[in-house]
Amino acid sequence: MNKHRFLSFSFAVTITLLGTLALTLIFSSWLFREQQRLLDSYLNLADKVFTSVAGSLEQLNQLPSEQCDEALLLHMRRAVFLNPFIQDIGLIDNDHLSCTTASGPIEPPLPIQAPSYRTDKQISVWIDEELYIFDFAYRAHIMQLGRFNAVVDGNQLNPADITSHRWQIVGRSSDGLIPIFGEPELFNITQPGTLLHRSAQSHLSQRCAVHSRFCMGIETDHLSILKTRPELVLMSLMVLLLMLLLSYNSAFYWLQHRATIASRVRRGLSRHCFYPVIQVIVDINTDKVIGGEILARFNDAQGSLTPDQFIPELQRQGLSWRFTQHIVTESLQRMIGPGEQLKHLKLSFNVFPSDVESNKIVELLDWPEVQAFPGSITLEITEDLHLDAPQARQNIQHLIDHGLEIAIDDFGTGYSNLQQLKRFSCHYLKIDRSFTYELEEGAIRSSLIPMIVDIAHSSELKVVAEGVENIMQARALRELGVEYAQGWMYGKPTSIEQFLDGLGD
Repeated sequence: MNKHRFLSFSFAVTITLLGTLALTLIFSSWLFREQQRLLDSYLNLADKVFTSVAGSLEQLNQLPSEQCDEALLLHMRRAVFLNPFIQDIGLIDNDHLSCTTASGPIEPPLPIQAPSYRTDKQISVWIDEELYIFDFAYRAHIMQLGRFNAVVDGNQLNPADITSHRWQIVGRSSDGLIPIFGEPELFNITQPGTLLHRSAQSHLSQRCAVHSRFCMGIETDHLSILKTRPELVLMSLMVLLLMLLLSYNSAFYWLQHRATIASRVRRGLSRHCFYPVIQVIVDINTDKVIGGEILARFNDAQGSLTPDQFIPELQRQGLSWRFTQHIVTESLQRMIGPGEQLKHLKLSFNVFPSDVESNKIVELLDWPEVQAFPGSITLEITEDLHLDAPQARQNIQHLIDHGLEIAIDDFGTGYSNLQQLKRFSCHYLKIDRSFTYELEEGAIRSSLIPMIVDIAHSSELKVVAEGVENIMQARALRELGVEYAQGWMYGKPTSIEQFLDGLGD
């Protein structure tokens, strides 16, 4: 039990770690998309402001007037009124500001300082300049194109909705990248294109706008995001806890269930919990019993197990040969009756293909019960890759040479190899019950029966049909040339003693 708990806990921890990794990837993807959204929002706005202001300045530069007269001021004030991003427009003459829409003519003209940077479109940009409009100190950005410059409200380009992130904005000029706002040296100057950088502590995304020549980098600290979004932490912890509990319970139940079957099979073989039953095989033309197939059943203090449950477990634990020996010897020991009654009886046993490949199968010939049985013994073997091995072919031929008969069981349901039929000189071919079941409905599988019968007869094999339940199926199989049949129409699996009593009647 402790071993099961340890394995279940280990499995649950592994699943939870994988779940943590999945949640981390989901969080990383969400964080990246959030950064891209912020970058798109800001850079699209920067492009919009830049192109709008540049368009207004370009229109003013097309005016013929070069003097700060009322007509030019009217055009300049109209541009301020029409453009929501412009606070003021000035006229530049020989690197001096000669007039503005707010102040009119300036005497003497004010010299203009060198810009923060110039773009490759000959637009000069001043960042966060201190200005005086109507005697009020004012900080703003300035863009100059040709003879005019425009004052842009600094709040328009200063991101204020990303306080939970570290960020930096730089400008692209012909001389490189110029830091403008935010954290110094955050933007990776060597890679101005889109960049995604992940680390255990943070995410960094950055990109450059198309028109405004602004670039922006955003770095997000994981811990700061989790502090601002506690619902994400709570939800993630609940999901991981639920995943841990479910995976632990599922693994423990599965291991316990499997271990229960495994131990029951292992103990059952030693405690004779496996026992044989027999189902009659009849001549389909006369309905006369010619023999029977020995089937295994299991029952212990905990109840019964079906063959689908214990057969794979026997193979997994390497107990198939012990199981075969137990069923064969016990069945033959119970076959007690008049010699004449058993002399013409054909008794069939299922054997594992893996045991046929090994040399264990030939030991069967030396068992006293096999040697003493007056009737004939048939070994039913399901087609399998094991039978293609040279040792398997040699062992089958050895069994045949010593008087045993061989039947190929469940033909057509899995690994079907026509060469095996010819190679082994077998005696019988058994049609699986799945073909017989569909005989009445005329399904595709049932249409294969004539072909299987032809294959068998061409290989000088007799055919046994399994799963015959009614007269219609028996009649159809008889018309197809099938020789023998077994199924509930003739009798359900029963004890060997009841079978022998039936023979006496």
